[in-house]
Amino acid sequence: LVSVLAPDSDGEASASRSMRVSSELPAGLRILLAEDNANNQRVAQLSLQRLGLRADAVANGLEAVTAVRRRPYDVILMDVQMPELDGLEATRLIREDPKIPRQPHIIAVTASATVQDRQACLSAGMDAYISKPYRIRELQRALRDYVQGRGVDDLGAPDDPADATEEVPEEAPGAPVFDPEALVLLAEVYDEPGLLDATIQEFLPDVDHLIRRIEDAVSEEDAQALVLAAHTLRSHSLTLGGAALSELARGLERRGLAGSFGEDLGQRIAELHVARGDFFAALAAARPTALPPPGP
Repeated sequence: LVSVLAPDSDGEASASRSMRVSSELPAGLRILLAEDNANNQRVAQLSLQRLGLRADAVANGLEAVTAVRRRPYDVILMDVQMPELDGLEATRLIREDPKIPRQPHIIAVTASATVQDRQACLSAGMDAYISKPYRIRELQRALRDYVQGRGVDDLGAPDDPADATEEVPEEAPGAPVFDPEALVLLAEVYDEPGLLDATIQEFLPDVDHLIRRIEDAVSEEDAQALVLAAHTLRSHSLTLGGAALSELARGLERRGLAGSFGEDLGQRIAELHVARGDFFAALAAARPTALPPPGP
């Protein structure tokens, strides 16, 4: 943790780590990445580069279906929540399309990890499942399973037993404001000096933009927009270590899924702003080279 929170310019250790990770997968693997957020696309692409791979990228499910119709892919990394057409429906269309005789191996990628989420992915025709934020070792394992011909007919067991529970509380008071382990995961991807800081600086404006989208969705009582914005905020927050902010976003996502727009949502939005401020302050203290701490 020290080397991540107090960065240095020595990239030799991370470079050798990248070489070790890259050695087990065929470089010719044809991969399609379906992810609507540009920053998440970058994390995924760099994670694949650490594995010696590359991917074509599309921004929604419709583009994913079109891409697969144009050329064969071995693997699709399919984000579940996307605009235009979500990953579940895109998978169904791909599986049912007779013009796609060579079916790709589809790996679901999402911040949600409940039993119901996994079952929905399986029912849609997906083959495997990894969670956000991207973890290079988890991505490597999922791709290695495909290369070695190991099917994952149950999409695997949840990584955390808590993920298997059917009822998730709307709030999680015990979630930490900031989880420094998230920066360790990002450092595995962004192992060049200064690149991690630049990435954090690019992610943070997205957090504020997503909170505004949530506010607009609540004001307009647009359940679909609330689900998409809250889910994306949840993923972003997890990527940067904002566990408490992510849990609040998770609760708002569930409210959108239920179509529940009560008066208490105003309080939820206020809590979201407080969590955002606490998270940014904690991140600034942990990584001052990326985000200067607020003044007195």
